[in-house]
Amino acid sequence: MFHKILFSLLVSLQVSSCSSGVEVTNFIDRFFFSVFADTLFEKPKITGFREIHLSDDVYINGFVRVEGVVAEKGDFGTYIILSHNDDRLIVATTDLTVSDQVDLSLGVAVSVLGNVEVGKKGMPFLRAQSLKLN
Repeated sequence: MFHKILFSLLVSLQVSSCSSGVEVTNFIDRFFFSVFADTLFEKPKITGFREIHLSDDVYINGFVRVEGVVAEKGDFGTYIILSHNDDRLIVATTDLTVSDQVDLSLGVAVSVLGNVEVGKKGMPFLRAQSLKLN
């Protein structure tokens, strides 16, 4: 735990000179999630795919964490479809860095941190901010 706090302080000092406080905490949370599958500042709701699809706008624009297996991958790395039991959820990966997407292959279990948004036809999807291979 001490290493997490020390590292977060060093990272925040590094990026705080040119960023606002919210950007710094978001950066630290995304980094920590990609390494430890946990966050320091924000506490995302841990939820399933079914809850995201069936809830009436409870999770829309919300910060959530989901886990699943990569069932499909977009040709250009812009999205993945996660599967858990019989449920599926599309995850937009356009906000991830290239290094985050390198190891995403079919059948890999991942934890994803992101914001729930509504697509063109009213279906929710997850805009990934960070991910961790399980």
